[in-house]
Amino acid sequence: MTLLPEDPLGSLLMDRIAVGGLSLHQSDFEGLERAKKNGGGARALADVLGASELVLLSTCNRLEIVYARESGHRPCREDLQDLRRGLGLELDALGDRLFHHVGKAAARHLLRVAASLDSLVVGEDQILSQVRQAFQDSKRLGLTGPVLGPLFENAFQLGKQVRTETDLSRHPVSIVSLAVRLMRPRIKTGATIGILGAGRTCEHAVKSLLQNGYSIAWVANRTIARAEALASKCDARVVALEHVRAGEVPADVILSASSAKSSLLDSQTLGELALRTPSGAPLVAVDLALPRDLEVPADFERLQAEGSGDGQAAGFVIDLEALRALAAENQRLRRDAALRAEALIERKLERLEGRDLSGRSSKVVAALFEEARESFEIELGYLFRGRLAHLSDEDRRSVERWARTTFGRLAHLPTKALQDLARRAGADSDPPDESALSA
Repeated sequence: MTLLPEDPLGSLLMDRIAVGGLSLHQSDFEGLERAKKNGGGARALADVLGASELVLLSTCNRLEIVYARESGHRPCREDLQDLRRGLGLELDALGDRLFHHVGKAAARHLLRVAASLDSLVVGEDQILSQVRQAFQDSKRLGLTGPVLGPLFENAFQLGKQVRTETDLSRHPVSIVSLAVRLMRPRIKTGATIGILGAGRTCEHAVKSLLQNGYSIAWVANRTIARAEALASKCDARVVALEHVRAGEVPADVILSASSAKSSLLDSQTLGELALRTPSGAPLVAVDLALPRDLEVPADFERLQAEGSGDGQAAGFVIDLEALRALAAENQRLRRDAALRAEALIERKLERLEGRDLSGRSSKVVAALFEEARESFEIELGYLFRGRLAHLSDEDRRSVERWARTTFGRLAHLPTKALQDLARRAGADSDPPDESALSA
């Protein structure tokens, strides 16, 4: 049986989609850090899961795998064992905490992530670009296609809609902005600030620091070209990472957010740097990386709220764990906007489900029509080779033209009725005017 081409709008193969992994809802930072160190890359995970499409989303909040099988067996709970193996957690109790969603639940999860509702900081303004980057990375590897492509495009649209139509975008908050808020009481005017790393988080940190009136003294990164690119945006000098790791580059503040698999500065080096800050004030170490970039000395104090710290510590550390309290308060203040965003997500899911049903119905209609056409061709061939074999070429053409016209007319009405039914199923799931949600 040959299927006709799908509706140009496409259909979302909902039951072919799944997502699994870990986030801070299932694990602490130590567990997430361990999984990131042990896990394989996108292509290796696709091989382990037997996935035709896969996107690996790795941020400071999560390590999640969105995948699909266009054919063969559908994603199911049994995939968890393969997921544990792909993340190197077969013998780790952390593997028992892995979450796994299939179908509509998987689509909902991705939409919530893109809308920043599943983030440590609800409403943070980095996650949508991180989801987009993860998708582009997989696209370059040839790991995206007709199943995940439409899903992620809808996630991007939804993320943008949430920022446009809800209060979550009125006062954008991110991990970086919360870290800067904690830093401010501990940074003296003219403090020497150094940046370890040159990725998106570091770019965001530099921008936030400049907006708050601070200047950047130096930037260090494994790739000199990227360090130079970031340094040029903040009039900073580029220093060799080896010199920083050797304790040769003093600073009052070191903010680190690299993608290194192991720490960049050990506790001994950080302790030595704390003894000779340019301002004489305790060193402020900001570690926004996962896995952690900085090994913190025992005599450093973690800052967890604005104004915290007794001033007697050799240094202060601000890391992802330290930002939990501020993130919880942020979540409480944004509860109403989050509810509005959840409503937008459910409307989007209804529409996706309608497209899924419509697309599947169109496939069935196309298959039925094609099967009927094939049967018609076979029977017509039998006639011309049997009882009607005596017909002249002209009479044969006349009979064939009449038969094809009659078949087309007879097949048109039931086919059109089924197509209309499929289209109505999709239309019934289209959301009403979104302005009604705010009424």
